[in-house]
Amino acid sequence: MQKGIWAAAICLSLCACGGGDSSNVTNVEGTAFELISHRDDDYFTLTDIAPSEQTPNNVATLYYTNSISVRFDDDGYLRTPQNYYVLSVPANADGSVPSQALASAKAVRVDFGGESIVEATSRVTAQFSLPVDSSAIDVPFVDVDFCELETDSFSVTDKVYVYDSLGESHSLNLFFAKTADDTTSWEVKALIDCMELTPLEGQVLDFNEAGELDIGDADGDGIVTSGDGTIEYAGVSFETGADELLLTIDYSETISRFVVFELLNFEQNGVALRQYDSMEIKSNGLIQLNHNGAHRYVSRLLMADFEYSEHLAEVSEGIWMRTEDSGNFSHSVGGEIQPVTYSE
Repeated sequence: MQKGIWAAAICLSLCACGGGDSSNVTNVEGTAFELISHRDDDYFTLTDIAPSEQTPNNVATLYYTNSISVRFDDDGYLRTPQNYYVLSVPANADGSVPSQALASAKAVRVDFGGESIVEATSRVTAQFSLPVDSSAIDVPFVDVDFCELETDSFSVTDKVYVYDSLGESHSLNLFFAKTADDTTSWEVKALIDCMELTPLEGQVLDFNEAGELDIGDADGDGIVTSGDGTIEYAGVSFETGADELLLTIDYSETISRFVVFELLNFEQNGVALRQYDSMEIKSNGLIQLNHNGAHRYVSRLLMADFEYSEHLAEVSEGIWMRTEDSGNFSHSVGGEIQPVTYSE
């Protein structure tokens, strides 16, 4: 097998993310480099079509590798000699990963030398899988203390991050409570930096028998999903001096069909920093982008492992495809990656 590949995004500092750097760091300036997985059963995930360019009639094929030479193309994408894209999943501002699902994956892309700007988050798209077997909460969202709720007053919760107009990150805590055992209706509560967001309408998510959002009370149970699954909130201000943040959260693709709680997909349109002069890949697959002493954590490499990796099919040197005989497989983040520091 040949050598590993690259992912796209950034995470947080080594200490916080729990991945230590080896002292043997590969330093590269403006040229191709090799990414290497030090675990034989960990494979980088590649695709022949960037996720942003996929359509129902233009579906990508997935490929896998332990090690490979990569370089940035003219559009800032990290590509292999076969012109495959390297995949990673977005990371929060603190380096945590909201979703390890393949549906969340993006092609690694870095803008070296572009315009340096920041953009406040105005829209969040969050596709959750809410557990269909959850019991109803008698009294939802009972405050205990600052930024805390009674643990039995909500069903599930998750945390993501958004950005203000200065590029500063803020935690967005989302709480979900099932409202009755004989319905499939849920309520939502959103806190940003422990401040409750005020919805312009309600915060109700109602599901039909198929586990999809019931828009317009099509099932006739008298419960209406707020805003067709898209909830707008009143503005919130921060002490940083940033502009008032006006946030909309799109839950329209959320489902309640399985017994597990999972964030299937997360996107937000805020930008903390767009111009970078160097990139670091940590030994645990985290990527950090740097600019004038500032850094940002963006994503982690999307890895794959297979039940019977010896039955993968080699399509070119060091590039593999899944087969029926390779058995069960899963995508995740992590691994033991050869650390790399790259600059233009």
